This record gives sequence, C-alpha cells and structure tokens, in this order.
Amino acid sequence: MSATAVFRMLSRELAAIGLMGALLASASAEATICASGPEVDAEAYCAYFKFYRTQDETPDPRIAKRLIPTGNETVRSIALIIGNSVYPNIQGTNGSLSAAAIDVSNLTDFFVNDQQFDEVIVLSNGDATKDSIDYFLRTYLRNVGIEHVGKMRLVVAYSGHGVKAGPGSDARLLLSQATSMTDNTNSIPMADLRTRLGELSQNYFHVVALVNACYSGALFGDAAAGGSLWETDEPAAHAVSASSDIEPSFSLGGPTDGSIFFDGILAGIRNSDSDPTIDVVMRDKVVVQHGGVVRLGAVEHALISTIDGINQTRNLAAGEKKVKYPWIGSIVPPRDGLKPGGFFFLSPIIYDVPEAQVELRYVASFVPGRPELQVFGASEEYDIRGIDVSRYEDDIDWRAVKDKTDFRFAYIRYADSQGRDARFAGHWREAKRVGLDRGAVHVFDYCRSVDEQFAMIRDGFSLFWGELPFAIDVGQAVYPAQAACLGRLGREGWQTGVLQLAERVQEYSRKTPLIYGTRDQFDQMLDERFDRYMIWLAVYRKGVKPQAADLGLKGQNPWTLWQYDSSLTVPGIGDNVDGNVFWGNERAYEAFKGARSNLTLQMATQGIDL
Repeated sequence: MSATAVFRMLSRELAAIGLMGALLASASAEATICASGPEVDAEAYCAYFKFYRTQDETPDPRIAKRLIPTGNETVRSIALIIGNSVYPNIQGTNGSLSAAAIDVSNLTDFFVNDQQFDEVIVLSNGDATKDSIDYFLRTYLRNVGIEHVGKMRLVVAYSGHGVKAGPGSDARLLLSQATSMTDNTNSIPMADLRTRLGELSQNYFHVVALVNACYSGALFGDAAAGGSLWETDEPAAHAVSASSDIEPSFSLGGPTDGSIFFDGILAGIRNSDSDPTIDVVMRDKVVVQHGGVVRLGAVEHALISTIDGINQTRNLAAGEKKVKYPWIGSIVPPRDGLKPGGFFFLSPIIYDVPEAQVELRYVASFVPGRPELQVFGASEEYDIRGIDVSRYEDDIDWRAVKDKTDFRFAYIRYADSQGRDARFAGHWREAKRVGLDRGAVHVFDYCRSVDEQFAMIRDGFSLFWGELPFAIDVGQAVYPAQAACLGRLGREGWQTGVLQLAERVQEYSRKTPLIYGTRDQFDQMLDERFDRYMIWLAVYRKGVKPQAADLGLKGQNPWTLWQYDSSLTVPGIGDNVDGNVFWGNERAYEAFKGARSNLTLQMATQGIDL
C-alpha cells in the first residue's frame, strides 16, 4: 500500500470520529495520481512521465538472476533524463546544442524499449527547471525508493552545457533558462547533484549517473573510492562523466549525431560482444549462445574504444581537438562507506546456434535438465570464490586473505612429483585458523605408480577428513623426467592411472574427488568414465579475461570449480595468485563439501531447481 493510500485511509478513520477531518481531507487532496499511474505532488509533473508501468512485473530473467529478489520483493527500474538543447537567452553557437536534443530522444527510446524500464521521466529544455529537477531528485525519487519493497535501479542522465568552476563559482550544469554562460541562478552546481545522488543511493540498490557536459568531471569531488564495475549482484553507486573537470565534451556534429559520449555508450550496450564473457553457453566447446548483459565496466571499455577510433581520424595537426576519455567513479560520500558492485544494462542475446537457445535463470555451470549445455558466466558473478596455493606462495598472511577479500575457500597443494609440498603444513594450519574452507591437491606423478601415490595421500588423510573434496591434478610435464614418463605412459596409461587413483581416493575418503586440468588436457583425457568425478577446469588468459573461444569442455560433465585467472593480486599474498569460483549457491556449496557422487552432473541431469 502506498504512502498516500495509507494517508487516505487514516483520513477516513479520523474523520469518522470527528478529529481533524477537514484538515486531513485537504492535505490528502494535494497528492495527484496521474492517468498513467504515478503518484506526484502536482498534476503538472504528470506530463514528464514518458513511460510508466503501473504494476511491478516479473523482471527479465537477466535482471532477476543478478538481483535475486526474494519473498515479496520486486525489482523496479527508473530513468530520469535531463536535457538542455535550446538556450534562447544566449547568443551565438552556445544558444543551441542539437546533439543534446538527439541524446534525449535516443535515451528515451533506449530506456523504454531496449531496457524495459518501469518509469522513464524526461525533463527537457523549458521543463528542466531548477524546481522540477529538485522535485524529482529530492522528493519523488526519494519517496519511491523508500516506499518500494524490493530492489530499485536508478539511472540519472544529463546532456547539455556545463560550466567550469571559477573564482567564487562552482562547476555547474547550465539550464535552458540561463541568460549567459555564467548564470549561477539558472544552473545546478555539480556538487549539489552529487549530494542528491549520494542521498538516493541509500535507498536504491543500483544507481548510475551518466553526464554529458563540458567539465563534468567536477561531479565527483569528495566521494568514497573503490567499488567494482563488474559485480552486478552487489549494491552500486557510480557516475560516468564525458570529460574531466577541465576539459570540454564533444559531438561529431552530423545531423543525426548525438554526443560522442551517449552515442558511444548506447552503441557499446547494444553490442553484446562488448562484454564477451557474460552468459556464454557451450556444447562440446562450441558457443551456442552468448550475451544479454553489458556491465558498467564493459560500457566504459566500449566507450574508450569508440573514442580511440574517433581520435585516429581527427586531424590534430590542423587544430582539431583530441577527444579525452570519460571519467568514472563512486558518487557515495566517504561517510556512507563503499558500494561494492556495478550497474548493468540489457543487451541482445546472440543465438549462435538458434535451435539450442535457452533461458538462463541462474548463475551456474549448466542449464538444468540440459547437462550437454555448459554455462560460463562472468567470473565476478559467482558468489563462492577461492584461491589455490602451493610452495610458490611462500609466506602468506592468511588473516589478510580472510579479512580483506571475499574468498571462501583455499585449495592447498599437498604433493607433486617433487614430493610433499614444503609449505603444505603451514598453509593448511593457518587457513583453518582464520576460518577458510580447505581442500588438498595432489598432482599426478607420471613416474610413480598409483600405489605409491595413494600411499602418500593416505598418510595425510588424518588431516583431510571433514574438509573439502580432495582434488587430483592430472599432471604437469614441466620437468624433463615427467615429460619422458608421460611419453612412456601414453594417453591410455595416463587416463587409467588418474582414474585408478581417483577411485581409490573416493573409496577411502567416502567423498567424490575433483579432477583438475586445463582444457587442452581434458580434450585429450575426458570420456564417459570421468563422468563420475567432479571437474575443476583451468581456463584463463594470463592477465586478461578469457574469451568465449577459450572456454568449454567436450561431453556433458559440467565444471564444478573454474580456475578463471592465474594473475590475481591478493592481499596477504601478492601477485600472480590463482582465482577460482564454485558454480552454485550456498545450498549447492554445502552439498559439495560432503559430495559422495558427482553432485554437479547429478543436479544438471535431474534439472534440480536452484
């Protein structure tokens, strides 16, 4: 029930007992319900709603899987677009900004049709007064954010003149009513806008401001640093400005050109390949579907790429100015702490193999009921994350690892062809002390028999009981002797040895082990005999995000753990640390800890609802 509905109900009840009836009836009449549905303080505001969805509908699966509304929660998305393209009181070329008019039109269509926002509010030129802007930022959006039960997403977009800070004057956004480029009365200080956005971020799950104006980098001022542009399931509050606080913004000036800033943003979002590792669905290593979402970090990269392309065509020697990169950062006041996540936008889903298209409702490694379809989401979107370490990570401050990261587990190398890892005991003890879940890894030795390797593993099982499932690395032929032994074993001998060792570990531990390997190794090794074991897949590119073509497994045994990076910087350890994700939610993770069968394949095959 809305605040006004409650107010009216109280009015009737109080009037019935003769208490302030006339006063309350008068007060409730001040609120107006527009014909399209929004509830505002005055009828004049109704005209600014270019779209309004009365009822909260079930959100698009791409939104729901990231924001995960629970119980009676719903997700509602609102855009406030402010544009000033006509300045009738300013003479010369500054009196008209055709690019801003095109931006407003393009953004309205984008949020109504592409993004399926629930509310799109447009304040343009004469409608974009200080009073109307103040009403929506301070009153309407604030009230909606407070009243809504669920997760709210808000975009505030501006296109128009910006004025640089000067002696005695803050940087400002110039409104259409301005009488000059230095009119402080008909303008909005960027610091004030930042304050309003920071206040709104307290009641909205995701907030992003997109500001195309000269000198718009002045918007940032004093704000909390940090936050990820890639983690969509966490609260977010960022701004992106078209320029720094001392640089102008640009348009190419053609009859259909908006600003370079907004044209580049919309083109990047509409190109699903701007975020190439999001929601990749594969079958036997072939991409059958990808895309559907572009995160704010990818939007930034796409815009920078657009600017690079434009600058390559500009004649700088002839005086054409170089287009500078956008600024991006937090809009949360330091006192309010860090918002760790980032905004995202919907983009077209690319069906590379149309007959295989599916709806992805979860962040997982498979499509329920379709185990042959393997899923690779963005690594940042998997909630349960961990590292793996060995003697190469020498002295580790495990307390820093626990307190300064979101890692839940650590896999620690127990032994390899050089014998027991000299750092295992210390790492194992300290990881436990700080409260991380632990698992042990044995690297298959091509030169030792299965009996010898299992005896070494069995000697350590007094430590391994009650911990994460044991992991067997299929081997590393990095030493000449190991390479020679692998050559003598051959492919079948290698497969047989790993399978025999896994079977003995499973029988002894009464848990199903993980089999760890790279995609190239699994291409050679995996067949249906390995379906009884959980897969730990190592797919990464050193220092960069893997591309869709790098991913995938043959067969229908989905990955359980994915080593997605080998070059993380981790507090307490340093650089070049392996990062891993688990495919599922908390319930699945608890089941994984004690799995006596291939939990992942079982859930994928049975289509268990997550």
